[in-house]
Amino acid sequence: MGETEDDYDYLRSLTVEALRVLGTSNDAYAREEYLFSVLKLTQQRGEIIANDRMIQRNKAALEASEVPHD
Repeated sequence: MGETEDDYDYLRSLTVEALRVLGTSNDAYAREEYLFSVLKLTQQRGEIIANDRMIQRNKAALEASEVPHD
């Protein structure tokens, strides 16, 4: 999975939706649980993006250090 504008669009839309939902509920417990689940998903998505970046850097380093074959 490459880092794309879609990743950020997804996280942005998730945040906007969370703010909308949080503003419409009077149930403090439900709001807390919902916000926790949104934050957890956002964190996981961010970790995936960071891991993908690390994989791409490591792959580039490996390709740059390849030994030519005769």
